[in-house]
Amino acid sequence: MKRTMLAAVCSFGLVVGLSGCTNEEIARDAITQYFPKSEVEKAMDVAKCESGYDPKAVSPDGANHGLFQINTVHKPLVRRMGYQWNPDIYDPYVNTHVARRLWKESGWQPWSCA
Repeated sequence: MKRTMLAAVCSFGLVVGLSGCTNEEIARDAITQYFPKSEVEKAMDVAKCESGYDPKAVSPDGANHGLFQINTVHKPLVRRMGYQWNPDIYDPYVNTHVARRLWKESGWQPWSCA
């Protein structure tokens, strides 16, 4: 529900000529939805470092995708979570959900920016 609300607010802003939501605001909303409060600022730092908050980011070698630069080795996990790699990994909420799962299993170890 919260995700739909943010999307509606951003869309309304675009329609009435405002800037809409920034990638950083969307990242914060997704991170707040999936990560514990104690980890929100760390997750924001990681997302900024990994992708500059760009949900469409792809690493130069093509191996890492989206907001948290989820590596292609995690395609099976993405599928087990009920998502398709493409296009779902570029949805900041899906990408953050996958990142939360990886964080829960391994802490911040999977990210070079952590």
